[in-house]
Amino acid sequence: MLKTLNYLLSDEEEKLVIEIAHDRAYSKEGEWKQPGYHKERSDRAYPGEIGIRTELAYSKLTGLPMNMAIYRYHGDPYDFGTKDMPIELKTSTHIGNDVELKVKQDEYEKKISLIYIGAQINKNNMNLVKFLGCISREKLDRIKYEKQYFENGPLNWVCQATDLQPFLPYYKDGKWFRIDFDTKKHILTIMPKQIFILPNNIQSDQAQLCTTCDSKLDMNAKMAGRDQCFSCYEEHRG
Repeated sequence: MLKTLNYLLSDEEEKLVIEIAHDRAYSKEGEWKQPGYHKERSDRAYPGEIGIRTELAYSKLTGLPMNMAIYRYHGDPYDFGTKDMPIELKTSTHIGNDVELKVKQDEYEKKISLIYIGAQINKNNMNLVKFLGCISREKLDRIKYEKQYFENGPLNWVCQATDLQPFLPYYKDGKWFRIDFDTKKHILTIMPKQIFILPNNIQSDQAQLCTTCDSKLDMNAKMAGRDQCFSCYEEHRG
């Protein structure tokens, strides 16, 4: 049986989820395509509702604000943390103990996070968010395997939920904390150094600027080998 940290969304929080999902989905330009994972509903806001439930639950548990920005051409550059300490939340609607944490391969290359957090939502009880644990990108790089969930679907990098560490990390005021799944206590923690390993040709303090808007490139862009910030890169692609 997997250890989890659970959060039950209230009726008011459910209304907020639907509102945010609608605003995000219908602000996007271009034709919408059914992603394939959630065919039971055809409206374009529905897939976003699932991830936003996890974002809101994480926000409530950690006390960190959600990113409420609306992007016309892309999703948010990172879910929580900072530009140089990005944290990504991944939600599965598979309800078995063999649940996996998955990241689309194209996203894995362009949207680089230090830590991935897995969560689980049952489509028959969507106000209950179960956090499954976390994994560093460094470890995920070592153990990931390729998986395609349906014909013509995207290729994903995947690991088992049993590979996740049973705590919920968050970055606040320049310090790392974790919520222990057993005690539910918030504990000041020192993250293992390997979480912050960068490729040899990358230095997080290098002064590199976006070639389009001249803003300072964050670690995500540098690790992906881009000369544009995330917003300019996605707008150019759109």
